[in-house]
Amino acid sequence: MHLGAILFTAGSILGALAPNMLIMLVGRAIQGVGAGGVVVLGEIIITDLVPLNERGKWLGWLGSMWTVGGLIGPLTGGVFAQYATWRWVFWILLPFIIFGSIMLQFFLKQEPVAGHVFHKLLRVDWFGTVLFLVSATAILVPLTCGGILASWQDWRIIVPILLGVDGLVGFIYWQKCYATEPMIRLNIFSNWSLRSTYVQTVLHALIFWAMFYYLPLYYQVVKGYSPFIAGIAMLPETLVVSPMTVLIGILISKTSRYRWSLYSGWLFTTLGAGLFILLDHHTPPAVWVAINIVACVGIGALIVGMNFAVQAAVAPADCGHAVAFYVFLRQFGEGLGVAVGGVIFQNRLRAGLEASAHWRALADEYARRATTLGEVVAALEAGGPRDELMTAYVGALKMVWVAMCVIAAVGLAATGFVRGFSMHQTLQTEQGFIGDRRDGAGQSGAGESGRDGATC
Repeated sequence: MHLGAILFTAGSILGALAPNMLIMLVGRAIQGVGAGGVVVLGEIIITDLVPLNERGKWLGWLGSMWTVGGLIGPLTGGVFAQYATWRWVFWILLPFIIFGSIMLQFFLKQEPVAGHVFHKLLRVDWFGTVLFLVSATAILVPLTCGGILASWQDWRIIVPILLGVDGLVGFIYWQKCYATEPMIRLNIFSNWSLRSTYVQTVLHALIFWAMFYYLPLYYQVVKGYSPFIAGIAMLPETLVVSPMTVLIGILISKTSRYRWSLYSGWLFTTLGAGLFILLDHHTPPAVWVAINIVACVGIGALIVGMNFAVQAAVAPADCGHAVAFYVFLRQFGEGLGVAVGGVIFQNRLRAGLEASAHWRALADEYARRATTLGEVVAALEAGGPRDELMTAYVGALKMVWVAMCVIAAVGLAATGFVRGFSMHQTLQTEQGFIGDRRDGAGQSGAGESGRDGATC
């Protein structure tokens, strides 16, 4: 955790001082490595120290912090874009990471684990780790750059993705046949409940990121809001998603049941994504705020609910590995959200512009720079050409919302594979033995019972 904080701080400083784009990207990469460590270790620490049936409130608060940070970002970025410089995007992070590091030093107490640090490092599956990271990066980078820096048919996009997929296949083979202490234990995929929840995790992150990537475009380009006002327009998301994660976490801990949060979460998310289709340049604020609330109730419920569905379905000894993979899939899904949304948005915008006699010649160019058309729209006078461009833009956004609605419906259908497991399990940790000693505890998630389980 300390190493993650150090890397995050170093990356932030490097990015803030960067004299050119290359150095800034290097800083962002270092920052991302540190941030990834902090995010996953935060959840693993809770998993390692708190019994499953008591984790709800802890995971709820943790999820709310993650959500608040993610949703305040557009507001903060809008302020810097309009009134300051992009370098403050890096500088503003330093006080928070320094404060967090100080709190970490004083409040995170760990029991020493026997063994020399050198022998502990030798236990790490270094080959598998490097193979996994390189393969995942080879997939994610072109997914986020496709259609922006190069077309989706470009070999620079296709080849890395194919190599990344081959690398992941090789990684699985290595983990199964050769790794003495696998980086990812394959038994975290041991039942359909786990597999289904992992799929839902990717779909949820995809929808979450697509929604909060394209909503600011709606506010700035279609509604004509400034970056700062567009950030304020995102506040309904912050004010709904964060409290929902806390509330759902508490309710799951109180009831020892979690499947209801998946059903209701996907239902609200599907409904909310469908309602986004109604958004156009005439939609009044009261309507888009109400639509946002519906979608965000579902998104907030799923953030905690899926985490519990993973942890309850896996053996307690493998819980840390399962949570780490859950966090990875959440980040992977965010990358997919931008990529999938981008493909749909650009193709639909191009088709809409090609249908316009005035904009047909600029269809390819405007489709590639779709996220920067706010200035073009603002410079146009009300009337024919502006209305045609706005119609094409709104139509492209509507197609993104249609796709998100369909994906959410798939997530809702996937909940049918999630079974109820007992949440009263013995906590297995090297930080001491703290367990719930009720009947059936410590059955490695095998306390599966009926439809939703007598204790689930």
